[in-house]
Amino acid sequence: MKVIENLGRGVVALRISENEVFVSWRLLVDDLDDIKFNVYRKIADNTAKVNIEPLSQTNILDKVEDFSKGVEYLVVPVFNGKELWDKASSSPLGKLPPNPLIRNYISIPLRQDTLDSYGRVQGVQAAAVGDLDGDGEYELVVKRGNQGLDPAFKVYPIHMPIETYKLEAYKLDGTFLWRIDLGPNIRPGVWYSPFIVFDLDSDGKAEVVVKIGEGAKFYTRDGEVLDVGDINGDGVVNYVDELGRQTHGPEYFAVVDGSTGKPLAIATWIPMHEWGFWGDNYGNRASRHMMSVAYLDGEKPSLIIARGIYTHIFIEAWNWRDKKLEKVWSFYLPNPGVAKGGHNIRVADIDGDGKDEVIYGAIAIDHDGRLLWDSGLVHGDRFHVTDIDPSKPGLEIFYVQEFADVKEKKKPGIAMVDASTGKILWSLSGPGISDVDVDQAVCADIDPRYPGLECWTSYGAPHAGKGAFIGLFSAKGEIIGHAPPLCNMAIWWDGDLLREHLDIAYGLLYISKWNYEKQKFEPLFVGDCMGYRTPALYGDILGDWREEVVCVSSDKKELRIYVTTIPTNYRFYALVQDPQYRIDVAQESVGYMQSTYTSFYLASDMNLPSPKLNVKPCRK
Repeated sequence: MKVIENLGRGVVALRISENEVFVSWRLLVDDLDDIKFNVYRKIADNTAKVNIEPLSQTNILDKVEDFSKGVEYLVVPVFNGKELWDKASSSPLGKLPPNPLIRNYISIPLRQDTLDSYGRVQGVQAAAVGDLDGDGEYELVVKRGNQGLDPAFKVYPIHMPIETYKLEAYKLDGTFLWRIDLGPNIRPGVWYSPFIVFDLDSDGKAEVVVKIGEGAKFYTRDGEVLDVGDINGDGVVNYVDELGRQTHGPEYFAVVDGSTGKPLAIATWIPMHEWGFWGDNYGNRASRHMMSVAYLDGEKPSLIIARGIYTHIFIEAWNWRDKKLEKVWSFYLPNPGVAKGGHNIRVADIDGDGKDEVIYGAIAIDHDGRLLWDSGLVHGDRFHVTDIDPSKPGLEIFYVQEFADVKEKKKPGIAMVDASTGKILWSLSGPGISDVDVDQAVCADIDPRYPGLECWTSYGAPHAGKGAFIGLFSAKGEIIGHAPPLCNMAIWWDGDLLREHLDIAYGLLYISKWNYEKQKFEPLFVGDCMGYRTPALYGDILGDWREEVVCVSSDKKELRIYVTTIPTNYRFYALVQDPQYRIDVAQESVGYMQSTYTSFYLASDMNLPSPKLNVKPCRK
């Protein structure tokens, strides 16, 4: 049984009009099956029940006439008609100050003294959540920076660093906790600076794991400044060239106490070797670093670190137990002549043994560190793992490919794979598909007329031999309509069981709904959001089972957690209590952000209630 976080109700309240408040909260996996809820509103010394009958759903709209004294909401479980006051819950986000603003987001002020070399305030490149202090509520860890340098580019001075990345931790009420300056050896770009937040030892408090170099500095919660100096004693601390690329020397990762910001352990990262070993002379292939988490023993999470995508692939599994780091296994795939890795890692129990596997692009590594299968596919930017086709047992993987077969144009550019075996279930190949970079893909239930999840890609090349355009695929691979014109990420936002589309463009967050009858997207929500295509984070991090979106405002002064305020009668356990989904959220801070997915089929034609998860919350 997998041990998960010990989360509270995550109560959140937002004033959404002159006299309305939207309140939502979590249903937890250890709640009794028939649990219901009463909601109480407290204004000064006056406490009143909001609902008439106990609620099955986990959200409610409340009418409030006077906001001048502030409002607090309390959620009380009800079982067999009896209120369980010993399990009553509120939270800082369930309290509204006097005369709160009308808005559907939570504001978290960002420190304005986090600067680049030109004295400009740094934005947010990525974010992660974890219960850092063990209070049952999430905190945020953000990576501050303005640049996003890619190892593939090497033009001087355009690709010269002008900053060092920093990690900062905040409580959701805005309290600043600590900061880590990753130092000059970590070039400011996603592939150089992986970090992940997870409770690795199941003690109720999340650790932060981050790749660092010599010269990193830890500014702890209690005011200490801890400098990572010359660890290997060679008299050198800065190993970078004029483009800020570390060309040689030691590399490390640190396990950090999430509540204090102090390093608990520092270990050696996967070796760089010489750049030429990887197949180029400028560090592109050598500088692809990722992290993840997997329940390799079926009980507690292990850390996964990785190096390499396009040629050689190195993966290591580590345990953090009893305040000690221990390597569990190492995996090495010598350069196979074609790229096998992806731009992120997926983790799931794909063979049904209760233990997680690591899906590393086109290959899968079993829980014991041995190759489970090679699908025969190659590198692609996106791949999605979930129960796409509920008519067959187990999970499926939808892949897109990058220049799969430029010469003969026979290998698939799009493929659906059985996750347990790596066997291709259906695929598409031919000119305009096999010989191009099909770089985006989404799988989501957006049309209730067809069973399973629909899948589509960003590339509208002619369908081989038919003169039509690649369209919207059913779970079986049938083309059931035109390809939707947006192809970024899927999100559960409104009140039904279909999924919506999330995108960032021109400094705005767009959430759209596919109108399957009119074959077009229709806008649901627009909000301020700095970034290119992706927010800082998204997922079910508070309130009911729908997903929130974390953005940095365009002026870099605040983080905004956008919360849906659309009522729904559907209820599910908090999605973050599903280990596969929780790991998907955790590794959004690594590589290219991908859509989140559950380990079970969640769609408009699913059987309700959702299946019981084989998990148990940790107890401090």
